[in-house]
Amino acid sequence: MSIKKIQLLTQDVSEKIAAGEVVDRPYCAVKELIENSIDAEATRITIDIKDRGVELIKITDNGWGMPKEDLEICTLRHATSKIIQIDDLEKIDTMGFRGEALAAISRVSKTEIKTKQTDSDLGYSLITEGGSKPVIKPTGMSNGTQIIIKDLFYNTPARKKFLKSKQSEYSSIISNVENIALAHPTIGFKLIIDDKEKLNLHQIDTHLDRIKSIFKDELAENLIPLDLDNGTIKIHGFISSPTYINKKRNNYFFFVNNRIVISKLIIAAVNNAYSEHLVKGRYPIAFIFAELKGEFFDINVHPRKIDVKFVNEQAIFTSIRQATRLTLQNAHALSLPSENARNNIADIEKIDKIKKTNNTPQDKNNFFANFKTLHNIAPTTKLQNTRMLSTYNKEFSQATKNFDFSEKTPHLPSSPSSTQPKSYQKFSGEINNINIIGRLPTKYILAYNSKNDFILIDQHAAHERINYEQLKNDFLNKQIEIQGLLIPEIVTLNSGVLEIAEANLEKFEKFGFLIEKFGNDSLKITAVPSIIEKGHEKSSFLEMLSEINPEVDIIKNKEIIDKIIMTACKNSVKAGQKLSIAEMDHLIKNLFKCKNPYHCPHGRPTIITMTQTEIDKKFSRIL
Repeated sequence: MSIKKIQLLTQDVSEKIAAGEVVDRPYCAVKELIENSIDAEATRITIDIKDRGVELIKITDNGWGMPKEDLEICTLRHATSKIIQIDDLEKIDTMGFRGEALAAISRVSKTEIKTKQTDSDLGYSLITEGGSKPVIKPTGMSNGTQIIIKDLFYNTPARKKFLKSKQSEYSSIISNVENIALAHPTIGFKLIIDDKEKLNLHQIDTHLDRIKSIFKDELAENLIPLDLDNGTIKIHGFISSPTYINKKRNNYFFFVNNRIVISKLIIAAVNNAYSEHLVKGRYPIAFIFAELKGEFFDINVHPRKIDVKFVNEQAIFTSIRQATRLTLQNAHALSLPSENARNNIADIEKIDKIKKTNNTPQDKNNFFANFKTLHNIAPTTKLQNTRMLSTYNKEFSQATKNFDFSEKTPHLPSSPSSTQPKSYQKFSGEINNINIIGRLPTKYILAYNSKNDFILIDQHAAHERINYEQLKNDFLNKQIEIQGLLIPEIVTLNSGVLEIAEANLEKFEKFGFLIEKFGNDSLKITAVPSIIEKGHEKSSFLEMLSEINPEVDIIKNKEIIDKIIMTACKNSVKAGQKLSIAEMDHLIKNLFKCKNPYHCPHGRPTIITMTQTEIDKKFSRIL
């Protein structure tokens, strides 16, 4: 093997590498350009996208505009009006500041910038291709700036090759526009994709109004206002009622000084506040807007400014966790132990898992060390106009997928033999020998067999297994039985989720759902699989929709198929539902027609037995 000499990269190569760190997908370019418009104090921003953003990204705003001398250098690397000296990094109050966005985007596209200031009679345009020397000339236009990006990644084919499907790229663009709009309710946003209007968010006054305008189903009335100001960090926002817990772990929207960020620390703090009341696999919903002096956090730790590092992580963790707890307590939503009752060591251990060491300057640590007791917790209010949250923010999902939010919740055993008492064995007798005694008032069928073995059957788990195998068999054999709805179900969705649903209507039909577009932001369910019980049509569809990954073909991926079918089976016989002896007998016989009658689709046991000998031992009749 020959040893190659070290040599400097050419300017062209190094600049394209740097561009790839800032802009690796179209939504990154959209995000950076919108942030420039926000910094220019625009009150209206229009985003026009074609062919995933590869053919066209056009951002038009009514902000300040740029003078000719700024336009001449705006596409150069590190050209910025936001910082001058190193100390300015500790007091950043703008969205952009490093002078990377326009430079990076112009290196991998054909770029045109048109801009005009309010006090100028004439505007100017800039045209550059792949970072070439820009051509600037006068142009007529209204006040503000318009940036037109064409042929994105035309000169970096490797980057273009790894773009995702249209559905996935559009979903990412929509989610990012929504996230930015959440932080800036006083700005109007319009998003047009392939000549179709996907978002039209008008200027409004409050974050709550913006939440209502984006998330269109049962969410708003289940949010609790959160508010605190302890002298160091100021927070306001909304958290979900403990009775409204979502299965998606990426329903966290955290903003630091109006910039959406990813923070495992904040996620851990919120989940810790809910920890004693979370079922495994369920997560709260949170919109948290934090205001913090620039010297106490660093947003410059990621090329796209999506991650954040805090000077004193323990202070931030404790503040947000305590605020969330006290908000829940004051709302009388649940009964939580007082903060004083909890061991401080647990807090330190939690922080240690997130960060082993803290090398921040001592003087800044001291500034946090004396933070005051939280106060100003908002009183209980119920928010109107029910809205349901479902979003596909891939950055959040990627950052949190390996994080354990439920360390206090025991994992369900994959099989009963590993963790159950030895006296509880899976049923091994003949189905015809089972004699039903009755049913416990809650959830279990009581029976015995010819050997006088005691048998306990979980009616809900049993019915889930029956429905799961039936629907899966019908799906694989293309024989799903459907039932029409006399009154169609109308489902209203936010733009990002609607995009995913519309792209998968034919696939839903393969699972037995007949769905049509209904208006601008809704779908109409006209038929469902006959296995779904009346009253659960809408919830079953939403459960299945939540399992769809826009980057995976759900018809080809066995794991996704299993997840979707399992969600359709959740509306089986409920744990507390009363059954007659005949219904119990029918349930048991159908259970033992299954390939795996001993576990529900999630791995829980459906049936356990205790032999006559084991019962005698319990009563000390035998040794």
